[in-house]
Amino acid sequence: HIVELFEAWTPTRDTPNAPENLLDAYEAGRIQDKEILIGSVHDEGENFVYEAFSTPVSSAEETLLLGFLDPKHIFKVKEHYAVPGKDTRDALVGVATDGLFKCPTRYLFSKLSNKQKKHFVYHFDHVASFGDKFWGNETECLNATCHGGDLPFDFHPDISSLQAVYSEGEKSMMKVLQGLLMSFAKSGVPSYSPDASTECPALSWPAFTVDGRESVHFETPCPSLKANMYADTCDFWDTIGYHFR
Repeated sequence: HIVELFEAWTPTRDTPNAPENLLDAYEAGRIQDKEILIGSVHDEGENFVYEAFSTPVSSAEETLLLGFLDPKHIFKVKEHYAVPGKDTRDALVGVATDGLFKCPTRYLFSKLSNKQKKHFVYHFDHVASFGDKFWGNETECLNATCHGGDLPFDFHPDISSLQAVYSEGEKSMMKVLQGLLMSFAKSGVPSYSPDASTECPALSWPAFTVDGRESVHFETPCPSLKANMYADTCDFWDTIGYHFR
């Protein structure tokens, strides 16, 4: 499957751990009722596309690739992500980011809205100030928020070995982010209470609902609450569907 170009290690259907298509299971509500926190970064598809295709991808090649993904909607998707010039890799980044990561999350949580447990969504948009030291040869990520670009801020590793430092804005954002993650791990409900070491206000993360589609937007210096982020894009993908070939 073409998606394996991007995610080589994925759940495999018809095994004891995944006896059916996971999308079918989510749509039918056949999953454990657990609190879930999940999200995406702004440019999820950037490093996958540019690693898979190191040279420009022509319009004809783009058409072929989209056909592998969803043969019924090739030209609808192609028109929606039209880019100028002869290289269509940026269009494929948009397709991968929105169609494989960002919008399926919204869709699945909409299907789980009748569950008793609560679910929480985030969008991470910050480009690391030390990207030139963090990404190595993945130069396409220097000015983008690539897949995995949130991990240094989730775990706050010592980056002095990279001869790098966190900016003051990144330190503030991390304080809130880690407070939210810790409270979610403890109680199943993410929230943040400020202290004297950060300029950011208190933040109570609302559960995702079909009506509000609430999420936390991680940016520097302070994360904020947003509703209906990427609504037009994900409304488009909902018309396409997520049962890719």
